[in-house]
Amino acid sequence: MALLKPVQNVDAQTTPVEVVIPATKTPIEVVAVAEVAPEVVFTPTAEQIAAYMATQAVVAPPVTGLAATPEQLAAKIPVKVPVPFATESAFDSAQKGSNLPIPQKEYGMALHEASRGTALINLADAGLEGLEIGVRSFPQIALKNNGTFVDINDESYGTEFYCTIISSKKKYCIAGNMMVGGAADSKVFFTYDKLTTAQGESVATATAALVAEGRTISEREYTDVMVSMMAEGEEYDSEPRILSVPKDSAAKLSGKIHAQGMRRGWRTADDVAQNLGDQILHVSVGASITNAKKQTYYPWSFNFVK
Repeated sequence: MALLKPVQNVDAQTTPVEVVIPATKTPIEVVAVAEVAPEVVFTPTAEQIAAYMATQAVVAPPVTGLAATPEQLAAKIPVKVPVPFATESAFDSAQKGSNLPIPQKEYGMALHEASRGTALINLADAGLEGLEIGVRSFPQIALKNNGTFVDINDESYGTEFYCTIISSKKKYCIAGNMMVGGAADSKVFFTYDKLTTAQGESVATATAALVAEGRTISEREYTDVMVSMMAEGEEYDSEPRILSVPKDSAAKLSGKIHAQGMRRGWRTADDVAQNLGDQILHVSVGASITNAKKQTYYPWSFNFVK
């Protein structure tokens, strides 16, 4: 009977074996015999495990309220080789990485306090009547189809930036669509309450005017997130900006805020109101998505880094 003896120090996927043939048989060529891949195909190193754990939300202990050590919270280690037990979403931001240095926390806190105090002042109380914060008070930043952040003044913010959150407000975009000369043509206006447009016109009147032109009405939901920019060396450093975030991406931001609250031990809405503005938010362009109509677009990506 032939004997099979494994060769030592061989690859886990393909194990060459030494085949022993009885003397009465004709010798045959020794070949490598492919084995079934073992259940555990990769064992992560301690460093890779630590990098993975640093990306996970840590539920705060109910007594102390501590979420994690400062070292764990500060960890921002790009992981280039995913380990088998990690999901793609867990490593999404780490694999993407960032070309911007993370701002110092002290800088972020001072920036937030300065911007929040200035942005929410009632100027009428200072004798400046008629000067109110409105939709045009600060440039609105949108994510364009080319995968870059651009504001209403066509100033580019690249593909990523840091900021702190000041406030947010739901917004609706109402569009009148029609085909003109074989091409799609749209007229849009925004409203925060579905009663009055951002320009002060009645929504019913504005919508009726679009319908009278033969346009089909559609509605999209956005969230205006007022932030304090963190960009040392840039003219807009420490200035407020308004992020015009689509509904799906706004839901992701909501999830990130909840996860950050779990890390920090926030238990009430007051905890969020008092502490959210001190958290440094990294805003970047997410991986492209192709919808059912074969249209490709880029979602917003959010991650708290401090």
